[in-house]
Amino acid sequence: MNTKFSELELISSNVLGSFFSAVEYDQNEPMPLNKIPVEIDVKTSIDESDNAFILLLDLCSNPKGEIKGAYSYSVLMQGVFKVKDYDSRSKEEIDAYLLYSAVPSLINLARGYLMNISTYYPYGKYTLPMLDLGDIIEKLTTPES
Repeated sequence: MNTKFSELELISSNVLGSFFSAVEYDQNEPMPLNKIPVEIDVKTSIDESDNAFILLLDLCSNPKGEIKGAYSYSVLMQGVFKVKDYDSRSKEEIDAYLLYSAVPSLINLARGYLMNISTYYPYGKYTLPMLDLGDIIEKLTTPES
């Protein structure tokens, strides 16, 4: 079976800033790596001259200051994307590419980054758990009241 390639192209991705720290935890409790609360925010802008979409992904653990888990971190990632045949696509199509392809791509790039920087930390490699994309998209597309 031949796989169709996406109409979305990742032009570049960068980690603009990050923080990662090991946090002491009660040794009598199981390792809480999968219980670290995560907060995510995404901002989008467009470079009109180039039809390029710039997404900023802000991913952080323990967002409310109450430390839960063995690690505390934040990652600010930037991704620059282009949609093929941009001018012939509807706004709904473009939004779908950004929400269902670009955002998950940046999350996966952040996951790899976190795995790499945590490898030599005291509790070992941290893998960002699978996130509920449907919930993320709903929160990104629902206006705050």
